Amino acid sequence: MGFTRPDQATLEQYRDAATQGHKSYWEQNGGSPNPDSYFPGYEAGWNTAAGALEQGLGLPDAEAQGKGDEEWEWKHGFKQGAKDVEKAGSN
Repeated sequence: MGFTRPDQATLEQYRDAATQGHKSYWEQNGGSPNPDSYFPGYEAGWNTAAGALEQGLGLPDAEAQGKGDEEWEWKHGFKQGAKDVEKAGSN
């Protein structure tokens, strides 16, 4: 199975859907400490994973990105972005 980096429109489509799902979940389940950290984490995960997958490497680890435990929403976004770019770019 190969990988082709998805275009910006595909990133925006996946990112917007994931961000909305994240916000909706927390609105229904008692709020969120910092929902705005999910968005940049998602984009970082998407871009980091795209670079790794283009080189034939596996998905990067969100825990290795230098974020502390208080940045759990950023990490969650990073993980989802990495999974989504793999899905979107697989061929």
